[in-house]
Amino acid sequence: MKKILVLGAGYVARPLVDYLLENTDFELTVADVLLQQAQRVTAGRARTTACALDIREEEKVRQLIDDSNLTVSLLPHVFHYQIATACLESKTTLITASYATEDIRALDAEAKKNGILILKEMGLDPGIDHMSAMQIIDDIKSSGGRIRSFKSYCGGLAAPEANTNPWHYKFSWSPRGVLQAAQSSAKYRRGNQMIVIENSEMPQHTWPLQIGTFDLEAYPNRDSLAYIKRYGLAGIETLVRCTLRFPGWISSMAALRQVGFFNTTPFSTSQYHTRPELLHALLQIPAGQSLKGEIKKRAGRFWTAANEDRFTWLGLFDEAIGENPPQHQSALDFLVNLMIDKMSFAENERDMIVLHHDFVYEKEGEAYNHLSTLIEYGQPGASSAMARTVAFPAAIAAHVFLAGKIKLTGVHIPVLPEIYTPVLAELKKCGIAFSERIEKLAAPKTSS
Repeated sequence: MKKILVLGAGYVARPLVDYLLENTDFELTVADVLLQQAQRVTAGRARTTACALDIREEEKVRQLIDDSNLTVSLLPHVFHYQIATACLESKTTLITASYATEDIRALDAEAKKNGILILKEMGLDPGIDHMSAMQIIDDIKSSGGRIRSFKSYCGGLAAPEANTNPWHYKFSWSPRGVLQAAQSSAKYRRGNQMIVIENSEMPQHTWPLQIGTFDLEAYPNRDSLAYIKRYGLAGIETLVRCTLRFPGWISSMAALRQVGFFNTTPFSTSQYHTRPELLHALLQIPAGQSLKGEIKKRAGRFWTAANEDRFTWLGLFDEAIGENPPQHQSALDFLVNLMIDKMSFAENERDMIVLHHDFVYEKEGEAYNHLSTLIEYGQPGASSAMARTVAFPAAIAAHVFLAGKIKLTGVHIPVLPEIYTPVLAELKKCGIAFSERIEKLAAPKTSS
């Protein structure tokens, strides 16, 4: 019987393990630094083993990988080079949902030499976005079409009935990751020009987008230029990958940044007994100055009525410091902890995933607009939409690889038909499917 090692027992792990138990006869070992977390995921079910593992225990990591036919890592990306090199030594295929960083890409030749696959970006974004886009790109090309413009949008949001706070956002994955992602700069191509946006300029580079009944706000996500080559779109006029939020998110992030809430320098905070005292220290506001006055001053043009409402609702101006505050924390730590407390989903609430592709292409002298949309909702009492859409691609890839349907070696992301065809087909069986619409354009549509 084939064995899969799952590293990390966070909230994505349960739907991944559920899928594999329901659709394969594989044995699964779930390893986490907290044994009870791994046990929560395995739930004592047949063909599962839970074990405690500190990733610094290199010999134990190697032994667990040696004992497996395939490893799926759900750990933070900073551990993936270590895990990848251990998989190379053991000649064991590795699948993760994290971005393929340059150090991982550099292992391509060695992975091919050792006859293993290191498959990265097998989640939602990145992951399902790549696969669904490449299926359309390859179909357009094979029919003789030329793609002029490609805009891809993705966001994890609150479902309408759960959209109940003035931030119009709740966290369906790591709050620290969400906040750090909102601090990135961006590069993309528009109308044959390269656009470079520093993070401080991002509020001037958002645009409204209606998808279905939802009025959303889009902003460019990191480096879209790299995907011109990865998607085989040389000569394309416009290509941009974007994040979706409800309107106001980027303005709020800009205000938080201006105030100093993204400072990661830790301070000893045990001597402070009120929230204003603590924030004066974390934000380095001189004693005697008004907390709200200084925050307003630092936020500058981003101090809008909406952002004042959001800051107040979050509790930044409350007196109480909260229960059991950390003895050491940074301004970012404080913000993350406060947002977890105030902006998490309640047990009966649903999250929502929106993934949308917008292609403009020419074929036989005519122009067309191909729109492809996925809207997925969480299942209260079961799993969130975010957890399923991140977990299922990795789980399905593990399934089809061990079934012999993927024979690739080296470092890959899911842009090849050998990967995306079986994975998208199985996702559709799981109820995760796109709606497609192709419209003939009356005249060539500009790609700006």
